Amino acid sequence: MNDIKTKTLSISSKTKDRIISIVYGNCIGDALGLLTEFLNKKECHFYYLKYLKEGLRYKHKIPDKHRRRWDEGDWTDDSDQMICIMQSLSQNNMISETDIAKKIFNWSRQGFPQLKDTGGLGLGRTTYLVLLETDYLTKPEESAKRVWINLNQNAAPNGGVMRTSILGIYEFQDLYKVAENTVKVCRVTHYDPRCSASCVAVTIIIAKMLQRIENKNQTEFSDNDIEEILNETYEFTDTFVFRNKEYITEISSTKLNQFRQEFQKYFFIEKYGLSQLHLDECESIGYTFKCMASGIWALKQDDPEKALTDLIMEGGDADTNGAVAGALLGCRYGLNRFPSYWNTELASAPNEFLKANIKKFLNTCFYKCNVKEERQILESTKVSLYPKTTDRITAIVYGNCIGDALGLLTEFLNKKECHFYYLKYLKEGLRYKHKIPDKHRRRWDQGDWTDDSDQMICIMQSLSENKRISETDIAKRIFNWSRRGFPELSDNCGLGLGKTTLDVLYDKYFLTEPSESAKRVWINSNQNAAPNGGVMRTSILGIYEFQDLNKVAENTVKVCRVTHYDPRCSASCVAVTIIIAKMLQRIENKNQTEFSDNDIEEILNETYEFTCKYIFENEEYTADLKSDKLDQFKADFKTYFFIKKDGLEELKLDEPAKIGYTFKCMASGIWALKQGDPEKALTDLIMEGGDADTNGAVAGALLGCRYGLNRFPKHWISELARGPVNFLEKNLNIFLASIFTIAV
Repeated sequence: MNDIKTKTLSISSKTKDRIISIVYGNCIGDALGLLTEFLNKKECHFYYLKYLKEGLRYKHKIPDKHRRRWDEGDWTDDSDQMICIMQSLSQNNMISETDIAKKIFNWSRQGFPQLKDTGGLGLGRTTYLVLLETDYLTKPEESAKRVWINLNQNAAPNGGVMRTSILGIYEFQDLYKVAENTVKVCRVTHYDPRCSASCVAVTIIIAKMLQRIENKNQTEFSDNDIEEILNETYEFTDTFVFRNKEYITEISSTKLNQFRQEFQKYFFIEKYGLSQLHLDECESIGYTFKCMASGIWALKQDDPEKALTDLIMEGGDADTNGAVAGALLGCRYGLNRFPSYWNTELASAPNEFLKANIKKFLNTCFYKCNVKEERQILESTKVSLYPKTTDRITAIVYGNCIGDALGLLTEFLNKKECHFYYLKYLKEGLRYKHKIPDKHRRRWDQGDWTDDSDQMICIMQSLSENKRISETDIAKRIFNWSRRGFPELSDNCGLGLGKTTLDVLYDKYFLTEPSESAKRVWINSNQNAAPNGGVMRTSILGIYEFQDLNKVAENTVKVCRVTHYDPRCSASCVAVTIIIAKMLQRIENKNQTEFSDNDIEEILNETYEFTCKYIFENEEYTADLKSDKLDQFKADFKTYFFIKKDGLEELKLDEPAKIGYTFKCMASGIWALKQGDPEKALTDLIMEGGDADTNGAVAGALLGCRYGLNRFPKHWISELARGPVNFLEKNLNIFLASIFTIAV
């Protein structure tokens, strides 16, 4: 164990994120490339040109004999073999050619048993022949050499380079180790020096970019930076492979010169030279230098989506070309520059399997760098989480945004109007694109959410930065958002603010004493103002410090009172956050990921008792109330909290002048939580109209916590507006990294 630990590299979180982007880029490019693999360019355009305007997606895959062997959003042998190498590195923390050979051999026979595969699909001819050699499992390189010689030293296919990106990550700080490791693994199946050269070129490019990210904190790469890296990589690779007797002794000088000339020609592919590669050229689609050049061409482009799309539309061995290009683009730009649906619409089971293997690889081969002592102290205050809990936290946040974005479709409509405009879409399923373009709704882009989730993000940002509740910081963030929105999204202002929140924000003491400002506005309303502007954003507070229910409730009331002082607002917020915290406790502490109706009933009963005591039997929160109002508020709370499973219509969510009542919103979420189908629950709720975006946000968060994101329709995730969802993903990752650590 000590030997392994000393070989573990220290990396920053930025480097870690880019490593994940490389691996995912490999899989995304592979999965997209399957759409056009073995088609010529003309056929690619015939089948897929019609989809390019909306963006190429896995669901567009034609169901021919070749492609239907893979599920929608799955990748092929390219990334599967990369995972085999990753698994070997995770297990051994060293290069073991025989172990990698064994893993690839076993995968070729049975696939990944965890995914219920029956065999590895897509093996190339050269790899297949090498695996058939009798001594392959003990002498893989010798087996590869025999096959290469038997093919008259002409076999230089791309089966080595397609899987090589992971070797640009492992030991990336030492370029010679990277190159040495790369050739060893390449020669497990591919002996030709051209195969080695193309693999080394790709891994050295990756290693050089990772070095800049880690050592110089460089996360943006200009065209000049890429040109510099490529020139250095060419010289390094030419020297390491083609001037190294160890790798060229078996070939004639004539062939060596030919190989070097071809390497130079393909390596220095021009930025606008994609068509010159003739990627669909019969008999040479799998040439390793073509695949390398595809990746280098893509790396030179300014737009990862356009680069991968244009490359894949050339056809040929598109999955392999896409895998290499995706890895290099992931390294240059990071995953946030890819369309979000390329990630979210990957096949679910392989994606989860990939995540688990990435995590193990990172934990084995790297550790997070904490340079300053204060950062070490902060790390020690983090809460440790299991991955299942992290996934459910993500589902809560996304559920909030999804319910909000869907609710915008019917916000401020009555039930009759909802049915008039949207009933025709219910059979296929409600989608963001169905939004009617009236004066209210056209202020938001298709798939965007409203102020409900924007304010939740403001709270998330404050928690990430301060690691505690700061009412004044949250007030400042909400105030700044109301004036200019999120500048990162080129907003002009925050849209959708309710009247109470606006009145509080206009109080001259709001930025220094937000709770006092909220109290003044509430008193001026004769203690009648109890809108849903607090509960709509509260779900994030059920996540923060979820192991301590009293802290959750205390935090929740503090943040609610930044704008909403009425104890009914506090009670509805606490009810929602305690429900969330109780479910997260069961997921984390008891490994419970399925919740029966009885479980939900038990959690609700406990939450009701807790909230009543914490709010309505607590003088701190009821001292300002007029004597006749406390009993009325408690009775109202009980009525709405214990909404029946079939009692949605009783809420009268479109009732004039009462659509924004905080207890109605809370009850909407509890009603949805009791349902068996998240899609039907959110759809039925939203079709009631009223303050549908806020009701949807709370319901979406609770449904996300109960069921997880996989139970939501995929298009509700993938069709969220790209800019906001990338912004959300970035802030969620920062929040998780700041507040929690992931347990192994």
